[in-house]
Amino acid sequence: MDFLDGTLHRHNISNVQKFSLLWNTHLNESRVNSWISNLIRLEIQELSLFLEQGKPFSVPLSLCSSASVLSLTLEITPNIYFPKDISFPRLKRLHLYGVKFTSNCWNEQFFSTCAVLEDLVIGFCNWIDVSSFCISNPTLKILKILNRQENEDGFRDCALKIHAPNLEYLTYKGRVAKEYLLSRFRNLVEAKIDFEDDYGATREQKIGQVAAVRKFVRTLSRVNYLSISDRTLQILSIANGFVRNLPTYHYLFKLNLTQKTTTDNALIAFLKTAPNLEFKGAIFQFTDDEVDDEDNDEGEDNHDIEDNNFGTAEGEDNNDKGNNAWEIDTVATRCIFLQLKSVSFKNFSGDPREIRWVKLILRNARTLETMMIYGDRSLDMESEQVIMAELSSLPRASASCVFKLYSHPG
Repeated sequence: MDFLDGTLHRHNISNVQKFSLLWNTHLNESRVNSWISNLIRLEIQELSLFLEQGKPFSVPLSLCSSASVLSLTLEITPNIYFPKDISFPRLKRLHLYGVKFTSNCWNEQFFSTCAVLEDLVIGFCNWIDVSSFCISNPTLKILKILNRQENEDGFRDCALKIHAPNLEYLTYKGRVAKEYLLSRFRNLVEAKIDFEDDYGATREQKIGQVAAVRKFVRTLSRVNYLSISDRTLQILSIANGFVRNLPTYHYLFKLNLTQKTTTDNALIAFLKTAPNLEFKGAIFQFTDDEVDDEDNDEGEDNHDIEDNNFGTAEGEDNNDKGNNAWEIDTVATRCIFLQLKSVSFKNFSGDPREIRWVKLILRNARTLETMMIYGDRSLDMESEQVIMAELSSLPRASASCVFKLYSHPG
């Protein structure tokens, strides 16, 4: 730390472009603020602080009015306090983790004063006596909100307002807010949604949360790529008139179901609202991955075929749940898969539920070209051959459909 003190106090340093500090023991707050002041003097552009403090950390006002900072990441435990008035004239990227927003130090102009902000992450924060939390910024293109269930001071009693008319990428993972007041996202390319069930909520609160989730999903009607969790579909399926009140997703070309899918009826109802799903080059995905806490797009395979999964929840009785789920109008079902070109199954074990999905797709996807099967690690070579023989013998609407079976790499 003495070395850092000496380095930042030197007057022969012209400027510092990037500075990142990771420290897992308490640091004197005055000392940290002194470093920040010197970094601002040196016209720091990208600043990242990952600190484990013994008490809440107050962000100095000098940082909040810096004219040089372009990127700021703060992850400081146990909590971060911001001054009431901030102004980042050149800030484009703001990632905040562990901020404690209170009614005394919060105003709805907090983000709107960042005139060129494009990328905002709010992760694992606390809202103390805040009845309304507003994110308003016309330049915002990327917004990620991570609000885990363990956070007792989440959005349960707070309305979330988002006014970002030029938003292109939206991620929301965690507890449901009391209410959502959202602008129309006309330029939305991708949305990743994973609402967690609030087990501590009262019956009245849960009724309100179902309505809030439904309202949230309705605002995504112009999205191109939607990743939605099974538990979000379960929340939606509770609402009366769930199907009737869904918008038509004319612009949705790619759908990814995260977690093991357990809600057939809700899923099929949702698919019926996407008439243009699956043009050539788009993927109909089912994975058992969670919506990522952090983006992990490096090395992503963007070819026509990607890993999918029609999973089965642990302990689920496929036969009991399947009967009602598959009493579907034939014409409507055919329309669901009208433009499907490729589909793949991840961790495929050949259980009855997976086979039902295969049959449904094969029976209705007239333009299907390829079905990829990625076997579960529990399958041996003999089991794979039996599954392949069964699938190959199934009737299909597309005579040109090709099956490809891949063994689990493990």
